[in-house]
Amino acid sequence: MIEDLGGKGEILALTYRTGEVCRNREALMDEMLKDHPDIKVTKNEVRIPGYFEDGAQYANAWLASHPPGDEKLAIWGCWDDPAIGAIGSLRSQGRTDVMVYGVNGNAQAIENIRNGHMTATAWEDSFTEGYEMVKLLVDIKKAGADWQPKAAEVPAVLITKDTVEGFLKDHPEAVQ
Repeated sequence: MIEDLGGKGEILALTYRTGEVCRNREALMDEMLKDHPDIKVTKNEVRIPGYFEDGAQYANAWLASHPPGDEKLAIWGCWDDPAIGAIGSLRSQGRTDVMVYGVNGNAQAIENIRNGHMTATAWEDSFTEGYEMVKLLVDIKKAGADWQPKAAEVPAVLITKDTVEGFLKDHPEAVQ
């Protein structure tokens, strides 16, 4: 997203601070943006339930103060669904000048990328994440009270308009 903005522009960040995963994603975004002072960020926290509606509502308000022009604009959701809500507002206003990003790679996000309404998402391979977690159970049980938490990383897969068709050939289950 930062690269797509070319180091300057504005972002509407749809956050959810109650959830640890979203807090971590927001903190990472903030860290990455520290070196890009020409990118301004407006943050709005969405509710659960209500994230689709909040994404649309916040996007409507933000778009009103960001008319089409020369400035690069992006909407980021700490997961796909608020960003998908924002896409509804973009489409109803005929706005094609705003890039949209999400995380998790759900079926709706992948279809929105395929249809040109979303810029990118990071697909999380939940099956492999679960598999890796279960593999740790033997070690956890063996270590007992001496167990030290550790991260078993399963890298996300970036999906864009350039990679979506290849991704779907490799992972047809992602949209089923």
